[in-house]
Amino acid sequence: MRLALIVAALSLLATASSSVTERSVGNQSFALREGVWYFIDEHDEEWRVAPGRIFVKLTQGATLELALNSPPLSALSLERRLPVANFYRFRFSPESNPIDVLAEAVSSPFVEAAFLDTYIRFLGDAYYDELWHLAEIRAEAGWKVTTGSSDVTIAIIDDGFEYYHEDLAANVWSNPSETPGDGVDNDADSLWYGSPLADDMVGWNFVDNDNDPSPRAIPGHDDPAHGTAVAGLVSATRDNDLGVAGVAGGSAAGRPQFVAVRVDFYGDVTDAVEYCWRKGFDIISMSWTNNDDYGLVHALLDSAYADGAVLVAASGNTPHRRVFPPASYSSVIAVGGVGAGGQQLDLSWGPEQELVAPTSKIYSGVPLWTTDNDSSITGYNPEIYCACPPSCNQRRA
Repeated sequence: MRLALIVAALSLLATASSSVTERSVGNQSFALREGVWYFIDEHDEEWRVAPGRIFVKLTQGATLELALNSPPLSALSLERRLPVANFYRFRFSPESNPIDVLAEAVSSPFVEAAFLDTYIRFLGDAYYDELWHLAEIRAEAGWKVTTGSSDVTIAIIDDGFEYYHEDLAANVWSNPSETPGDGVDNDADSLWYGSPLADDMVGWNFVDNDNDPSPRAIPGHDDPAHGTAVAGLVSATRDNDLGVAGVAGGSAAGRPQFVAVRVDFYGDVTDAVEYCWRKGFDIISMSWTNNDDYGLVHALLDSAYADGAVLVAASGNTPHRRVFPPASYSSVIAVGGVGAGGQQLDLSWGPEQELVAPTSKIYSGVPLWTTDNDSSITGYNPEIYCACPPSCNQRRA
């Protein structure tokens, strides 16, 4: 009898621990698992809700002043206006129930639409242990045509990278319009109605809003080496007797410059894309996927594309028969992954995919140390830069 009671109690405990709370606000669906809310998109993909941030689109004709002085928006803290019609980002207490905050926001007569901020997904499942990919994409032949130009700037939007690394430092962009250490935004490149970006010498950290875009540990994420490994694949300096060679690592005669841009949330991405667009960087790298139901990132990337930026994104690294945003946008080059000899891998693919590149078992060499290969990232997006920087350089010629 006692054994039966114990078994019954354990069964109830297991049921309780695995229970899921589901809620809907308008046409938006959410699920609560183990104390964490997830937004469920139209493809049944789940995106972890970021704490304390919400996007709001005001109705046509509504003034910001009127909306801010009326509940429920009066209970929120305005963070910034976005360069997309009538969109604003607000903050609220991270301890508040985000679904309740969203429900209250959409009840306002001044709000046309609202959605919660979510985390993006850094793509990572390849194990790097050799350099076969350089031969596979015929990098040596490309380098004979051009090794690139210092006039080309490539922004790596990721979880940051070690811009001071011995195999990366020579190719890192240095802002010519900033005076280092003076605490002044010399080039006046603040975001649309946002805070000044003072001393952005090598890029910007949009997670902590400071000028150090090096990787840092974030709760809920693996070791933050993704961006450094991406940077190593594309920009590790060639012929320096250190580590490995990046596909666009350049030479003494010409080296593309790489910009470190650190993000974690969807909201960070909107800021980062705007930053790269307004700075006029030639190429924007995106080795991650995001939920973009309301099209803010899409609109900003289209603006960057219209101004001449080359946009490159990984299609995704899950066995879905679809290409994920931002790679799915028409303004973005969608890159898929293949194995040795062009072997098709069970990764995301679809009609939007335009190029493929090696992704399986590639040695980046610079996640944390030059010879450390214990890194997990998706490598096929950076491989495309073997074509992008030379083509940018040739286009200018």
